[in-house]
Amino acid sequence: GLGYVGLTLAAVMAEVGFEVYGIEKDIEKLSMINNGLAHFFEPRLNQILKKQINNKNFITSQHIPKNNDFSVFILTVGTPLDEFGKVRLDMVDEAVDQISQTNYNNKLIIMRSTLKLGTTRKIAEKLNSNKDKKCDLAFCPERTVEGQALKELRHLPQIVGGIDSKSSLRSSIIFQ
Repeated sequence: GLGYVGLTLAAVMAEVGFEVYGIEKDIEKLSMINNGLAHFFEPRLNQILKKQINNKNFITSQHIPKNNDFSVFILTVGTPLDEFGKVRLDMVDEAVDQISQTNYNNKLIIMRSTLKLGTTRKIAEKLNSNKDKKCDLAFCPERTVEGQALKELRHLPQIVGGIDSKSSLRSSIIFQ
């Protein structure tokens, strides 16, 4: 998703040289982004978007292409609360379903949404239940301060916990 967390992350990753393919279901937001305009305010974001879209480091779509050569999937979809105060995981489930329809074999999937304990393991078990496709899954909690996202993404250390294709804890790392 290309909400606050996803769009800022995608812009920074494209700016440092990654080829980024961003997915956004909302056609109005997608149209704005394709015109180099964020649907929220973050200093310098519009300039970065325009440049990265023009140099083709950042491409967007409403769906994950089934035939792709992506090596990493980063999920940054919303997990709002429902009317009873419970976390809604329907957007996470939909994104995982889209990934499951692609060739995700031997790929890394990073969850960067706010998730309750155990969710990452359940996603790993679901994706790795297909005997022909196995993936590694990592969780990297987001903690973005509005107005500081582009700076923080470049300078704050990130903690990542990983589950390998056998659904056992592989490692926890901190990178900067």
